[in-house]
Amino acid sequence: MKPRWTNKWFLSFIFLTIGLLAGTLYLGLTTPFHPGQLLYRWQHVAELAQLNLTAVPEERATLALNQADRRLADLAQAQTSAATQAAIPALNDALTTAVTQLNNLPAAQQAYYAAQFQALLRRTEIVLAALEPEEDGPLTKLTSRVKAWQALDSLAEMAAQLPAPTETPRLNTAAFVPFLVSNVDHSAFPLTAGHANLPCESCHEDGQYAHTPTACADCHTLPPAQTATTLLATESSSLWHVYPNHFAGECESCHTLYSWQLYQFDHIGVTECTSCHTNDLPQPVLPEIILVNNMATAVSPTHYPGDCQLCHTDTAVWELTAYEHDSTAACETCHNPDTPVFHYPGLCQECHADTENWNLTAYAHEGVTECEICHMQDTPEPHLPGTCTACHADVEEWTEIEVNHAGLTANCLTCHRAETPQPHYEGTCRSCHNTLNWATVNFDHTFYQNCQSCHTEELPIDHYFGQCSSCHQETTWQDVEFNHTGQPDCNGCHSQEKPDNHYPGYCGSCHLTTAWEQVWITHEGFTNCTQCHSTPSNHFTTPCANCHNTDDWHAVTFSHAGLNNCQSCHVAQTPNGHMPGQCSTCHNTSSWNEVTFSHTGTTDCLACHTAPGGHWPGQCSTCHNTTSWQTSTVDHTGLTDCAACHSVTGGHWLGQCSDCHNTTNWQEVAVDHTDLYDCVACHAPPGGHWPGQCSSCHNTNNWAEVTFDHTGYTDCKACHIRPDDHGRGQCSRCHTTISWEIEPTPTPTAVPLPTSTPPPTP
Repeated sequence: MKPRWTNKWFLSFIFLTIGLLAGTLYLGLTTPFHPGQLLYRWQHVAELAQLNLTAVPEERATLALNQADRRLADLAQAQTSAATQAAIPALNDALTTAVTQLNNLPAAQQAYYAAQFQALLRRTEIVLAALEPEEDGPLTKLTSRVKAWQALDSLAEMAAQLPAPTETPRLNTAAFVPFLVSNVDHSAFPLTAGHANLPCESCHEDGQYAHTPTACADCHTLPPAQTATTLLATESSSLWHVYPNHFAGECESCHTLYSWQLYQFDHIGVTECTSCHTNDLPQPVLPEIILVNNMATAVSPTHYPGDCQLCHTDTAVWELTAYEHDSTAACETCHNPDTPVFHYPGLCQECHADTENWNLTAYAHEGVTECEICHMQDTPEPHLPGTCTACHADVEEWTEIEVNHAGLTANCLTCHRAETPQPHYEGTCRSCHNTLNWATVNFDHTFYQNCQSCHTEELPIDHYFGQCSSCHQETTWQDVEFNHTGQPDCNGCHSQEKPDNHYPGYCGSCHLTTAWEQVWITHEGFTNCTQCHSTPSNHFTTPCANCHNTDDWHAVTFSHAGLNNCQSCHVAQTPNGHMPGQCSTCHNTSSWNEVTFSHTGTTDCLACHTAPGGHWPGQCSTCHNTTSWQTSTVDHTGLTDCAACHSVTGGHWLGQCSDCHNTTNWQEVAVDHTDLYDCVACHAPPGGHWPGQCSSCHNTNNWAEVTFDHTGYTDCKACHIRPDDHGRGQCSRCHTTISWEIEPTPTPTAVPLPTSTPPPTP
C-alpha cells in the first residue's frame, strides 16, 4: 500500500495543475493586464495558446486581429513612459502575428481581412503620430513598418517584409537519415516557408548529407553581370552592366524565406546606395541635338554624378529630395532636361539667383542690346523687324515704348498695319494723323462733298440714303439742318421713325416741319374717334363722343338718368368679395359712396355678409338685429347643450355646462353631489396628496371634516411620511390608530433552553 502522504502530494499537484490551467484560460478570455504589468507575460502566453488552439483559419485570423487591436488600445491608454515603452514591442509582435495568420488564409478570403487589417493600420498610424518619437528607437521602427505596409497591396507582400529567421549553424557532423521517409528531423535547419516543398536533392546532391551548408549565399549566388547592349553610357563608351555592384551584406538583410522579393530595408547608416539602386538611376539616352539661336546645341540629360545622399535624404520616400544649392555653380549637371528650347545659353545664375524658388528671375539688362537671344519667343507677329531697343528703351518696363518718329516719312503701315482698324480709310495715315499725337485726327474736308467715298460704313441703320452734305456740315457734324421746303412726302425719309399704332394718315395733317413736337389737328366733323385712337381694355363700347368731347377729353360727362342696370357697363369694376347683386340696390348715381339698403324682412344675413373667423356658424339673425348690430340677444330657454356654441376653457371639466351652470346667473355654480363618490373624475388631488378616492376621507357636506377608517391598516408608511429625525420602521410597531400616543412595550423575559438528553448507552 502506498503511503498516505504520497496520495496527498499527487492530489495537490493535480489541483495545482487544474488551477493553473483555469487561471490561464481566465486570463486568455478576460485579458485584465497590460504590457509592463507583473502578470502580463502569463496573460500573453494564454492569448497565444488560445490562438494556437483555434482550429478554423477564419476564426484564428479574427482572433489575431482582435489581439492586435487590444495591444493598440494598451498603447493608446498608456499613462506613463514605462507603460508606453512596454506597449510598443507588444503591439509590434501582435501586428506580426496578425499578418502571418491572415496570409495563411485562402486567397478568396483574404480581401475582406486585408481591408480590416488596413483599417487597423490606419488607427495605428493615428496613435503613433501622437507619441514623441525617439531617434532610431522601437517607435521609429514600428512607424516605418506601418507606413511600408500601408503602401502595399496584398497580404503576401506584407508577409514578405517580416524579419527573416536567425541564421542556423552549418551541419558539421554526419547524421543518421532514415531511407524513404517524410518525417526527417530537420531541427538544425527547419524546412519552412520557401524551403518547405523543395526536393531533397535540391540541397543534398549525390546523397551527401553531412556538411550541408545552411547560409543563403552558399546556395543563392548572384548571376554573372549581364551586358545591356541596347543602352549606351553618356560620357564614356563602356557598356552598361545590370549587376555592377550588388549589396555585399547578408541575404537576410533584404530577402525572406517566404518570398525572395525585396522587402523594406533598414537604410540607417547605409551610404552605398549604388550597390542596390544602380538600376533606379535615369537611363542614359543618346544626346539630343536641338537648335538654339540657329546654332546646334547638344542636350544630354545625365544624372547628377555625386553621392545619392546629397539629394535623397528620406530613405522611405525616394522621390523627396533636398539639396543645398548655396555652393552649386554648374546647374546644367542636374537641370539640363528642364531647360526649355530656345533658352538663354548663358549660366543659370545670371537670371535664377534664388535656388529655393526657381521661378524668381532677375537679370541685369544694362548694356544689353541683343534682346532676341532670350526674347525671340516673346516677339508678336507681325512685328517691326528692327532692333528691339529702337522702341523699347526701358528694359525694366518693357510695355513702355518710345519711338522717335521725327523724319519718318515712309508709309506708317510698315509697322502699324496690325493696329489699323477695319474698315479704315485707305489713304496715307499722315493725311489725318500726326506723329506727335496720334489720337488727334485732322483732315481738310474742303472741296470734299462726297462723304460716302470715305464714310460708307459709318452710316446708321435705316439712315437717309441721300448725300450727307444735304443735312450735315463738315465743321459741326452733330448739327443737322435740312430744308424741308417743298418736301410733302415725310414717309420718304422718316418711315422707320413712326411709332407703333400711329395714325396712318399724312404727317402734315398733324405735324409742322418747323416744330415737329407741336401736334395740332382740328377734330371738327370727326365723330369716329376709334379711327385714330385705340380704346383701353374693358372700356365702355359705345362711341367716345357719348362721354368725351374734343375740347377737354378728360372732362367725362354721362347722364345716368333712368339707368339702373349698372353692371351692363361697370361689371369689371366690382370689388373682390362684393355682393353679386345689382349696384343700384345699395348705391345711387348722385352720391356713389352713400350706401343705403333696407334690411326690412331680410333675415338671411349670410347671403351678403361673411361670419368672422371662429364665430358661431349659424344665421346672424338668431342673435343680432339690423337696428343695433352690437346688441346680441339669445333666448337660451330650453337650450342645455352649451358645448354646441361655447368651448370649454383649459383645465375645465369636460362635461356639459348645464350640469353646473344656469343661463340666469352663470357665476352661480350648483352641483348635486348626491350619490357621487368618484371625486377624482372632476377634481384633481393636490400635489403630494394621497392618490386614493376623495370620498374615502372627505364628504360633500363638510369637506374640511376628514374621516378615515384605519381598521385593518397597519402599513402607515403607505400614506404618512416619517418626520425628520424620527426612527425608521413601521409606525404601527409603536402607534395605534385608536390613540397615536406611544404605549410601552413589555420587556421580553429570558426563556431557558431545554437541556438535551444523552443517548442511551448500548
